[in-house]
Amino acid sequence: MSDEIKKFEQFWDVLSRAGIDERARVRAERLVAKTGEAIPVVIAELGLASDAVVVDAFCEVTGLLKTDVTQISDNSILEDTISTEYLRSHRVLPLSQNESVLDVAIIDPFDLDAITALEFACKVKVSPSIMTLTDWRAAFDQLYGRQDDIDETEAALTGAGWADDTQRLKDLSNEAPIVRMVDRLLTDAVDKGATDIHVEPAPNITRIRVRIDGALQALPDEAPELAALLVSRVKVLCDMDVADRRRPQDGRTSVAVRGRPIDLRVSTVPTAYGESMAIRILDRAASMLYLSKLGFSDYDRELIETVLITPKGIFLVTGPTGSGKTTTLYAALNKLRQTQRKILTVEDPIEYFFEDVNQVQVNEAAGVTFATTLRSFLRQDPDILMVGEIRDGETARIAVQAALTGHLVLSTLHTNDAVSSIARLKDMGVEDYLIAATLSGVTAQRLVRKKSGTGRTVIAESFLCTPEITKAIRSGAPEDEIVKLASKQGMVSLRQDGEAKAKAGLVNLDDVYIATGQN
Repeated sequence: MSDEIKKFEQFWDVLSRAGIDERARVRAERLVAKTGEAIPVVIAELGLASDAVVVDAFCEVTGLLKTDVTQISDNSILEDTISTEYLRSHRVLPLSQNESVLDVAIIDPFDLDAITALEFACKVKVSPSIMTLTDWRAAFDQLYGRQDDIDETEAALTGAGWADDTQRLKDLSNEAPIVRMVDRLLTDAVDKGATDIHVEPAPNITRIRVRIDGALQALPDEAPELAALLVSRVKVLCDMDVADRRRPQDGRTSVAVRGRPIDLRVSTVPTAYGESMAIRILDRAASMLYLSKLGFSDYDRELIETVLITPKGIFLVTGPTGSGKTTTLYAALNKLRQTQRKILTVEDPIEYFFEDVNQVQVNEAAGVTFATTLRSFLRQDPDILMVGEIRDGETARIAVQAALTGHLVLSTLHTNDAVSSIARLKDMGVEDYLIAATLSGVTAQRLVRKKSGTGRTVIAESFLCTPEITKAIRSGAPEDEIVKLASKQGMVSLRQDGEAKAKAGLVNLDDVYIATGQN
């Protein structure tokens, strides 16, 4: 085995300690062979490890030093000797040169061809140091200027009928201009705190919008041809079918943006002018997977934490689509998974992954539904079950059965307020006495934009099923009676919670009224 191969194997051994398993390595090496990209670029695109982890692994196995942007000269060198495009394609950044040595920063010390070529062209010994991909891109753009990705991409769209040529589309989606454009789009969206990116084809433009704090914001329109290329590039990243542009598709992948892992959940649908794409951005590092960071009042947070320490029962989070229900459940899971208990979830889709939680993706075409999966969970000796949503009577009845047999069940419902969740369960065919025997607590919530800075905060109303409320549920008491009992124990309404946060200067009162559907 050559010294280079030994170092390459050592490099992967080091990364394995950082959590990159054999399957991830195979996936990365397959993408390297397919695209010709450098290992650090592929690792970043797949979101397998941060820039810092990759650089440290390279330094450990090669003995080279690392450098950063603070050590970069303000002036570019070698412009008369080596083309900028060659330096860009091999991810090389010349730092300094004297009569005998050329100092360069590289992202891939295993790219020996680039080092050899530089030594031949400059007739000096090349002394490499290692730089993170993020720092290299920033430094290179600063010294040599950004290449016009859009002009490059449009220039590549030659030949009639390219959009109907599947192989051509695949080839273009892997070329540098569109790769950089997608990278930049993701980076800009993450920097702005966007939760979604929408790429929408139109007759004469490609419309790109990002969702920030719940509202869509338009980015500059692009050339109409770019929609197909952007969609194809993201499809390649997600292992989706690039050739199939007539059916809706779903996919997901992980990438690294500014050195931190970002999960992408992608959906495409065919429209009259081509495929429209929605990308959900799930930032693991910035995600608020802690109840204390979601904005709950002390009363609501402590009530939820009280429910979570109970060994059995059903805890429901209610609200319309986009009200943050899933985030609250994930924050609850994040707290629960730190205990010595087996946790199983069934979700549609899985938005965040936990290494120590068994998570199942709904696949109705394959017969994997909420109900069938929940039923199979009961044979897995679980302690805690999470059901992404109770959608029908069968799922509701199995959730009740799980709670009756000593399991803690977390789930969501679509209801306007906390107490109406009881009527919703009744509508699904769950009897009063079963609801009373299993329901532990309910939180209803909405998301409201913060008054200062970016982001949204939660407004909520919550109640515990105390003996008085349990008795009222069992007797079939009307909702207003249960609301009175919940208010007596301390529950405030969604509107009251919002008004309190508006009074504290956290949110605007108008936004509270919009979120709660009240004027």
